[in-house]
Amino acid sequence: MAKKKKKSKKGKKRKWMQEVSRRMEEKGTKGITRKECQRLGYKGVTQACLNELKKRGGVWKKRAVLAETFKRYGGRKRRTSKSK
Repeated sequence: MAKKKKKSKKGKKRKWMQEVSRRMEEKGTKGITRKECQRLGYKGVTQACLNELKKRGGVWKKRAVLAETFKRYGGRKRRTSKSK
């Protein structure tokens, strides 16, 4: 059976990326992937760094996949229809 999507108090679907970002802020893990990439000698979170972190496995693989997802959707803006 498929999981049901969580809904907020007002009945709207939650935005999962915002929830993850908020939880990372609370736990103190926000920016840890960037710091690890810099420690490895990269200038920031690059694809090469993410590939290296994925090879480690475990928590670092999960963080690398999440970083790729955030990077992919980070620059997108919601389209608004302009009425003339």
